[in-house]
Amino acid sequence: MSPSISDAPILYSSSFLCSEFLTNQHRDTYASHVGHYDQLSYYAVATNESVGRLRLEFLEKMVQPCGP
Repeated sequence: MSPSISDAPILYSSSFLCSEFLTNQHRDTYASHVGHYDQLSYYAVATNESVGRLRLEFLEKMVQPCGP
């Protein structure tokens, strides 16, 4: 009989996996905003900020830890 997924040991709690998932999702979103200039300039106009300042804020948010 082959092993099933339920036989695998649990290495992390579900709250840790959720936190890690959300952290990665936030970082990927900020990286996408920084990488797409048209989208970044749209956010800059909407928030009345310069593109460079907004790019710096997004890069700083990518580095900051999030989660518990």
